Amino acid sequence: MQDAEKEVEKLKEGLQEIDALSKKMAVHFCEEETKFKLEECLDVFKQFCDKVKQCQQVGLFVASFVHQCFRLTLKICEKSQPMLKTHQTDLWILVQLLDKT
Repeated sequence: MQDAEKEVEKLKEGLQEIDALSKKMAVHFCEEETKFKLEECLDVFKQFCDKVKQCQQVGLFVASFVHQCFRLTLKICEKSQPMLKTHQTDLWILVQLLDKT
C-alpha cells in the first residue's frame, strides 16, 4: 500500500511538472495559458518533423534522378557526333562529383 502511495505521489509531481512546462511553452509561443493544449502543440511539431523527413526523401530521390540523367547523357555523348563529345569531359566531371555524394 505504501509503495502505491509513493507511486501516486510521483505521478502527481510529474503531472505538476508537465503542467508547469506546458505553461512555459504557452508563454514562449505567445498563447493564452488557459487555451494552450500541449497535445495539439506536440502534434504540430510531429507533423512538421514528418514533412521535413518527407522533403529530405524527395530531395534524395531528385538527386538520384539527376545523377542518372547525367550518366545517361554521358553515355549518349560517348557514342555521338563530335559536336556532343565536346561536353563529355564536363559531364564526366559532374558524374564523378555525384558519385562521391
